[in-house]
Amino acid sequence: MLKLVATVLLGFLFTFPCSVFAEDAPVSRLLLNKTQDDLQVFLPHGTRLLHHPVEIENFLEELDGEPPDWAAIHGNHEHPDEEGLFVLNRERDRLRAGRPALSQRITFLWEGLLSSYVPDQCGFLVAVGPEMINTKWGMVRFKPESLPAELIAVPAPRVSKFLQKKLAQGDIVK
Repeated sequence: MLKLVATVLLGFLFTFPCSVFAEDAPVSRLLLNKTQDDLQVFLPHGTRLLHHPVEIENFLEELDGEPPDWAAIHGNHEHPDEEGLFVLNRERDRLRAGRPALSQRITFLWEGLLSSYVPDQCGFLVAVGPEMINTKWGMVRFKPESLPAELIAVPAPRVSKFLQKKLAQGDIVK
């Protein structure tokens, strides 16, 4: 009898997917606002999320100890010393070697902006770029590398129509 009940319950589980019982999210909740703790759940254990200025500053302090001499890094703005900058950065890399901050897994978040709608893909092109973050170390920029040439977000059809309308009105959709 127990096996029969378990089989029937499993049958219902596979026959009636969770979406049958779920409510649609209102269109006003296009993007979920997650806290850092919410995002941390999706990351591998021990991953350090560098998203806010204080977290980035703490990481940089562990990595370099103190902010670099920006005047030496930037040099003369009329005639920047590219070779000197290269040498300075290699020295900074050498001094960072073996620091515990380099042995941990870190994650950055980049905000994407929807641009044009691509009808044959039923989605929107997404522009992802370097995000400038103001810290006491200066402006910090994390730039994504090796992204596909085209990123496409494909929302539910009713959400897609709403987003197309927002873009047509000139709104920025993050």
